Amino acid sequence: MDDNFINSDERPNIFEYLASLNDEELMNNFYSDPSCCICTFRFLHPVAQGVIYKLLFIKSPVSEKTMLKWPEAKNDTFNDFFKMQFDKLERLHILRKTPKDEYILDRIFADNLQLVMSTDHQLSLVKEKTSIEKKPITQEELNQSSKSKLQRIIFFMLNMLEYNDMSHFVINLLQDSNLVEKKHDGYVLTVDGFKFVLEDVNTQIHILLLNYVSF
Repeated sequence: MDDNFINSDERPNIFEYLASLNDEELMNNFYSDPSCCICTFRFLHPVAQGVIYKLLFIKSPVSEKTMLKWPEAKNDTFNDFFKMQFDKLERLHILRKTPKDEYILDRIFADNLQLVMSTDHQLSLVKEKTSIEKKPITQEELNQSSKSKLQRIIFFMLNMLEYNDMSHFVINLLQDSNLVEKKHDGYVLTVDGFKFVLEDVNTQIHILLLNYVSF
């Protein structure tokens, strides 16, 4: 086991936060959700994950002395690191101490972890993300949106909409297209603007698009 593997235990401070929670908060508000359990497991160092895997398989309480014999590397550096991971699991309440001073996985954490690993259980975070499906815009919806925006422009040209409610870009486009002109504190129709208002919707959109391209 090399030093890079041992020193790779760089993880977010999520563990400090979890360790600060009391037992009830952890069990009822965090580990009760399978998604949170698998998330915590994935953030753990592989050594700590290995301890959890072994205990999931054994399913019976194990003494600390027995667990400290699990590391295959027989050197003080790794043994100390293994003990540090062991202590972390205990601080996170993933490891529970029995009245006989033996250790077993927390039942809620273990059950939820097995649920995710052994079934097609859908994680809540993924489920929430994928459940929001964007419905494609239909041609009819696009047409209605265009007509609605065009109607606002017509209302503005006929002084039925305050210029403060119209975008400056549209006003400049109408002026540049010689459809309206500035008069005092407002805008009035030009001759071309009057003809524009009398045209059908498709022609109006066509005229605006041609002027937009050359704007």
